Amino acid sequence: MKNHIIISLLILSIGFSQKKKTDEPNPMKGVKTQTKLEYEYEEKFGDANWVFIVKTIFKYDSNGDMVEDAKYDSEGNLTEDWLGISKTISKYDSNGNMAERTNYDSDGDLESKNIFKYDSDGNMAERTNYDSDGKLKWKNIYKYDSNGNKVEKSNYDLDGELNWKDTYKYNTKNRIIENIHYRYYYFQSKFGEVLQKPIRKSTYEYEEY
Repeated sequence: MKNHIIISLLILSIGFSQKKKTDEPNPMKGVKTQTKLEYEYEEKFGDANWVFIVKTIFKYDSNGDMVEDAKYDSEGNLTEDWLGISKTISKYDSNGNMAERTNYDSDGDLESKNIFKYDSDGNMAERTNYDSDGKLKWKNIYKYDSNGNKVEKSNYDLDGELNWKDTYKYNTKNRIIENIHYRYYYFQSKFGEVLQKPIRKSTYEYEEY
């Protein structure tokens, strides 16, 4: 069997600010494009090689915000990820927060769209996902404490029923110490009540200098 190790830079934070812009300089300002090359470590018949998987090109505006990312195969053709997404176009609000992400497949057809809303403190308050027909697929609602720490993230389906929820706890230094993931089951409910089941729990410990 082949042993695969995916090498991928985690660029989740690029252009995905959940806070209002500050006076701190954007490290991507001045960058027009960024290219990420991904390889798979393949072992076969005693030989091991890095095999090219996909190239992603990120485009930025004059403020250093990512406005487009597109995936290409080894021949330079647009290719899709496991979600069927090939290219994403991003738009931002007047505070520099991401307001919209529109996803397209390799044929240029609309695949889905995400709309983001923020509270008065610049925290992401809501994320809604729509299909190609503009119908709601799911929605995330976020809650924060007085220190701006995210304490709850809830996911709802198109009927408004709660699918799952993540809760977060922090220490006095605003460092996360616990995350619990819950699932909600309606068919197993008793007396019309929704059954909440904790599925996964993560705890964090810190050693300071």
